[in-house]
Amino acid sequence: MSSGQAPSPRSGMFIPRGDGFLSGSFQMFAAGAIDYSKKSLERDSAFIEKLPRAKSLGSGIQIESDATALTQSSRHILRK
Repeated sequence: MSSGQAPSPRSGMFIPRGDGFLSGSFQMFAAGAIDYSKKSLERDSAFIEKLPRAKSLGSGIQIESDATALTQSSRHILRK
């Protein structure tokens, strides 16, 4: 066994340990997922707060349309 690698408990294959590529990639993925989740929660919370204040069906539909547009734009950014 070379230094910096350990057998995978599932397959017996070697995977990088510590500062390796796998660790850095996972951290980057996790940070992006956390950031997206926080923004999504903030956006959804704002929508839930605004919707009960709608004074008419038209204003409620406008609030929902705005929330949908924000959701679609954030998904587009995530794909880049």
